[in-house]
Amino acid sequence: MALILAKSFDGPQAVEILSLSVPGVSNVRVELENIWGTRVPDLTADWPPGAVVSPLFVGGQTLAAQAAFRRLGRALLLVANTESRMRRIGEEIKKTARRVNALELAVLPALRSQIRYIRQVLDQQEQEDIFRLKRVKRKIEAQSIHR
Repeated sequence: MALILAKSFDGPQAVEILSLSVPGVSNVRVELENIWGTRVPDLTADWPPGAVVSPLFVGGQTLAAQAAFRRLGRALLLVANTESRMRRIGEEIKKTARRVNALELAVLPALRSQIRYIRQVLDQQEQEDIFRLKRVKRKIEAQSIHR
């Protein structure tokens, strides 16, 4: 809306010519931040301070449009940061979900099967031990009777 007002008050040619003289964002930096064990980019930039054109030769609507575009640029940078963070965290969640599914569908059933097998072997050994103990007891009783 601010651009439309600036073009209507100051003229489209004046706004376009002045837009070419506006310095761009400088010193864009990307730092990696650790969020929940996931490294995500954090974009920062230095914006030119205040109005970059003289208010003497430019209408107020053009200055307002310039300020609106500056706010839009900052907002876009914030949105880009948020989107990249959400995308990275989403990818990590998908990876973790695949790992969990692999554990639930492959590893856990195999472990449960091994646990059942080990229990069966231990139960069988326990039965054999009970049988051996009864047999030893009978032999001891038989020897004590024959004495």
